[in-house]
Parts: sequence; structure tokens; C-alpha cells
Amino acid sequence: VLDYGCGRGKVSRRLLNNGISKVTGVDISATMVAKASEHPERGHSSYQQVESGLLPFADGTFDAAVCCYVFINNNDKAELLKIAKEAFRTLKSGAVFYILDTNPDSIGIKFSSFKNGESGAVYGDGATRPVYLDLPDGNSFKIIDTHWEKQTYLAVLQQAGFNDVQVFEHREGEVTAA
Repeated sequence: VLDYGCGRGKVSRRLLNNGISKVTGVDISATMVAKASEHPERGHSSYQQVESGLLPFADGTFDAAVCCYVFINNNDKAELLKIAKEAFRTLKSGAVFYILDTNPDSIGIKFSSFKNGESGAVYGDGATRPVYLDLPDGNSFKIIDTHWEKQTYLAVLQQAGFNDVQVFEHREGEVTAA
């Protein structure tokens, strides 16, 4: 499995702990790649730094790919398309590409560990949006994400070559197909 935007390797380790035999993580941050590579529980995983959108793997290399919180951390739609095209190119025919990002319809909703945007605010496609992460000490930490509409995800994936795109939306305690 390809873990595109692997960060410190948390998703890679979860995949390995749930039966995936090998994970290859890539990230644009050398610091994150080093942290993932040095983790004592990294198992059968390997990590390498890449330039966004460019993967050093042959066509059809991977059985599946995941991309967690990468699109919302990128404010350039052309870069999103590069990432999706490279994922498509490096996946075997019929393989699955999972994208996990904050649901653009969850503006202002307080979840168990974060709040996405300001209540009542409207964010346009590609706009910056604050996210408030709850810290263990009761305080919150503000980060800035890019707001992409669902149509942007669908258009980018279809332009990259993905034809059977399905959207699954998580609501606290459930997951539904949209």
C-alpha cells in the first residue's frame, strides 16, 4: 500500500497492524520521513521524501493507496491533480485509492476532538479555513486548512483517471455512503 503524505507514519503503522503486509510511505517533508523511518514499530514499511505530485515508482506498483489530510493541506488545485494522477499511475488496474480529509459540509460542527471552521461561516472552494484541535490539557490548537468542495475532489479524481469514485461520509459514530 502507498501512504501518500505519510507524515510520521501513523497511518502506515495502523495499516500494518491491521494485516497489510508492506507499506511504502512518501512525504514532501524530510523531517516527517525521518520520524516515520526511525519509529521503533515501523514494521515492513519504508519511507522516502518526494516532491509533491512526483512519485519514483513504476506504473502499476501498488495494490492500494491512501492519502490522509493531504488535499486540505494543499492550496493549489493543480497540485491536487498531480497527486491524484501519480496515485492513479502507480496503482494496479482496479486498485483502490482512499482519500481521508475533513468533510467540507462539517463547517462549525464540534466533533469529539476538533471543530472545523467557524460556526455560520461560508468558505469558498480553495479558501483557508481554521480548524481547532482539542488538546489533552483542555486548550485548543488552531491550524489552517484549505477548504475544497466535494465537487473539486470528484473533478480532480475523474481528471486523474479514476472512474468509480465513491464518497463515504463520517458522522460521529457512523459512516454513510453519499
